Amino acid sequence: LLEIADIDAGRVALTREEVHISDIVRHVLEAQAHHALSAQVRLEAPPPPIDLLLHVDRLKLQHILGHLVANAIKFSREGDSVVVGVGQSDKGQLLLSVQDSGAGMAGEKHAAIATALKEDNCWTAGDNRSIGLGLALTREFVALHGGDVQIESQPGAGTTVRITLPKNCIRPGAAPAPDYLRQVI
Repeated sequence: LLEIADIDAGRVALTREEVHISDIVRHVLEAQAHHALSAQVRLEAPPPPIDLLLHVDRLKLQHILGHLVANAIKFSREGDSVVVGVGQSDKGQLLLSVQDSGAGMAGEKHAAIATALKEDNCWTAGDNRSIGLGLALTREFVALHGGDVQIESQPGAGTTVRITLPKNCIRPGAAPAPDYLRQVI
């Protein structure tokens, strides 16, 4: 709540640094591995063709992906997979996605992310009640980078969250994707 209040008050700034996307994805997968193992959910990260060098706020991007992966695990069923995707659009934008086949949410609940602090706009999934603060914070951190968040979800059919960050978040200097990004946890 305090982070959202700080963002709304204009007190949050990005601390950009150069970092390879593989480092961010590796960190998130390692941080969520125990959670996934406990839930008996498989984490997957298909290798991107190249390891993009980014100019982003590393901690905020790790927070974004970490939250999305944790949420996907939380709402997945035993034996399901959570897939983290990385790519680049034809326009040079960074494309990130987190996909699960878990509980999903109804379309009218998507709008609640924009108004997550209003109790009457809380979204639900299964028996768990949540106000969507993590998704609202994700949206705000992505917006600070100049990007966009799209959510596709259906009850019982899972959720895919797609993040698009602008071309200026990518620096020249990409490398082949490292082997550890080719692993599945």
